[in-house]
Amino acid sequence: MLMKTDAVSGADTQKNWIPAIDGCRAIAALAVVVDHYQPWRDDLSDVALFRVWHAACGLFGFGALGVIFFFALSSFLLTSLSLREIAETGQFSIRKFYTRRMLRIWPLYYTILAVYFVLGLFITKQFNGVGNQWAAEFWIYPLFLQNWFNVTRWDMGILWTLGVEEQFYILFPWVLSLLLLLRSRSATTLVLIVVVIAASIFRIAVGSGAIQPIFWYKALPIHGIYFSTFSYLDVFVAGAIAGWFYVNRLSLAVLQLPGIGMLIVATILTVGSSPTWGIAKENLLGDANIYLVYYTLLGASFAAGILWLCANPQSTLVRFLSSRTMRRLGQVSFGIYMWHIIAKVIVLTICEKIQMSAPTYFAVSTACYFGLTIGLALLSYRFVERPWIARKSAFYGTDNRFAFPCVRPIRVRALSLRIPPASIDPAVIPSPVDQNRWAHWRNPMDMIRQG
Repeated sequence: MLMKTDAVSGADTQKNWIPAIDGCRAIAALAVVVDHYQPWRDDLSDVALFRVWHAACGLFGFGALGVIFFFALSSFLLTSLSLREIAETGQFSIRKFYTRRMLRIWPLYYTILAVYFVLGLFITKQFNGVGNQWAAEFWIYPLFLQNWFNVTRWDMGILWTLGVEEQFYILFPWVLSLLLLLRSRSATTLVLIVVVIAASIFRIAVGSGAIQPIFWYKALPIHGIYFSTFSYLDVFVAGAIAGWFYVNRLSLAVLQLPGIGMLIVATILTVGSSPTWGIAKENLLGDANIYLVYYTLLGASFAAGILWLCANPQSTLVRFLSSRTMRRLGQVSFGIYMWHIIAKVIVLTICEKIQMSAPTYFAVSTACYFGLTIGLALLSYRFVERPWIARKSAFYGTDNRFAFPCVRPIRVRALSLRIPPASIDPAVIPSPVDQNRWAHWRNPMDMIRQG
């Protein structure tokens, strides 16, 4: 039967937020920032620290790891929050889900698009490298279609991940509703297996050249795989399964065994570096073949890592991720990702005009790059993101009123799915014994996600 509780609200749930989740978001964003630092001077190969930095990024692909980590984490959180909404209200509002995502993503995203447009007008050469053609292609970004077009042609192409994420947001509530209506664990398992297999088949087809998913120019197979939403379906599935495991309080004592955390990290780094050594050795794991299992293994590893963090709250890693600095960086991680290329262009444009030695150039530009990126993220969170995030609380629970100023409250029922009690897994609602047993676990569904 359905447990009757008060509607979810920001005030009641904020205290149950898992601090380490903020740290995870910070790690994912900073991995991309580190990977994308590419100075414009050729003599930096003489700087030892830069050589180490460049070699590590080339070997492990920190950018790809950060992106996949974020996708898995996003799916984990959205699944958990959605299941809690169903358990507490007896319904899942697709309209409210879309509204919450819009309030979180759109304000900063469209602000960044405006900044990119202005920068493209004034520093075209450094900013995009393709003349004025970027203006003719700009229209794909407001529609979140950038991952299907010329994403690698200019600096704004790093926003391809927002295209993947928004397309996932479109599909997620409908797929979740379908799985709930199936009322069968075996049917749900079958659907998820089919999705994982379909993602692998898609990557095989693209890698073999049978499908060309990138429009406007003939991309390499690796581009067609890397930028396509379908390639990440199994990553999203892994994150969703982790969220379901967590919500259902399944026994995950194995994650508390010594060495499991190190094993997960080693797996992530090994799989993350596999495209590099696979292609270099030209073996069966080389080229596009590695991507048959690359995304699946990384998605599963990151999902296991998230559950490990939840199951080991006293570990050194969790304490580090829960530190004030990491939590603050995680809070502004979306801004860090969105601003870092703009910060890089500004910093390197200025540093290029100043005469300095290679070591000095590397030190100064790196410090300014990270400093400006984080500074812009903090400002945009304060003045752009936070005012809209505060309005998300109006779209949890059963209150259907809009919380926008100067707009009359309205009710929309067309996109609200009522879930029959029989379709809700009783395991979602833990017994008092389970609650005591898992007291050290803080349910991510008891919080409103800040980002």
